[in-house]
Amino acid sequence: MAETVTCAVLMLNFGFPRYLDAQRRHQWAPHAWSSLSGKTALVIGLGGIGARVAASLKFFSTTVIGMRHSKKSCAHIDELAAMTDLPNVLPRADFVCIHVPNTAATRHLVTAEFLARMKPAAYLINTARGSQVDEVALIGALRGGAIAGAYLDVFAQEPLPADSPLWDLPNLIMSPHMGDAAAGWENNAARFFADNLECFLRGKPLQNVCDPTKGY
Repeated sequence: MAETVTCAVLMLNFGFPRYLDAQRRHQWAPHAWSSLSGKTALVIGLGGIGARVAASLKFFSTTVIGMRHSKKSCAHIDELAAMTDLPNVLPRADFVCIHVPNTAATRHLVTAEFLARMKPAAYLINTARGSQVDEVALIGALRGGAIAGAYLDVFAQEPLPADSPLWDLPNLIMSPHMGDAAAGWENNAARFFADNLECFLRGKPLQNVCDPTKGY
């Protein structure tokens, strides 16, 4: 998943959607671009995936702001912000990456107000859950130029309906909920379950323990 998000950041930063469109039109249309080393990424959610994304973006000398509910430290970030600071942090980010769990508190985290606080030149990346983005608000923001573009791997309804306006937005990259489905994932998942089952039977600590009261 972290590789998918990093790929999306690189594609959007370089402007691949514009070049793909120009290629289809047989147009030679160069565009200026700037390095990630001068950009800021906001990673909302610093679990296993978010932390890996932060580490990956730091490789390109990107400034990374991490956001989570707790004050637990995280390597590879330049600044840790609380979720309550979101309105003040959003205007600083060139890339906003969503990596929060799917709970009632995160439903429609990305609203029209959220998008309005982002830079007009910023990009939204969501590989968490489709319910976390108000798609009507995002369509309006992309059509109106409130943000520069987005990458979505998840949607409110899947498969995405053929008549969804999302299909035709030139500044949007989409994939069909495949961001974490690298070849061999089934075997890896089975192996992880078997290892955890053995730990359970032996009375050893389990990996990736969820808290039912929190929902993750």
